[in-house]
Amino acid sequence: MEIIISPPIIAQVPDHPAPTKIQQRVWSRAVGADRDLKVRDRLVAMCLFLDGADPTYDEIGKSAGCGRRTAMRAVATLVKRGWLVKISSTGRVPNTYGMVMRPVAS
Repeated sequence: MEIIISPPIIAQVPDHPAPTKIQQRVWSRAVGADRDLKVRDRLVAMCLFLDGADPTYDEIGKSAGCGRRTAMRAVATLVKRGWLVKISSTGRVPNTYGMVMRPVAS
């Protein structure tokens, strides 16, 4: 059973506060505990919200030590697995993603 907090914890959206450091830490630990994710996906997840700004795929890849395409695949996997939700996508401006808290099977 999947539980999604509504609305999700969202970063960089004017009508929602940015996630706190505690919320980021809890989310990061939950993603790290998801054994169905590859290590690459977990690492990209950890790097995604480090700066607080909306990073580009190049910046995410650089922080995670991988390429742009690998960062794109990892973010797509995180969205598919329900850890991220795409908030906005506008042309050449970086996409905005929000964290989604959900339980992880032990």
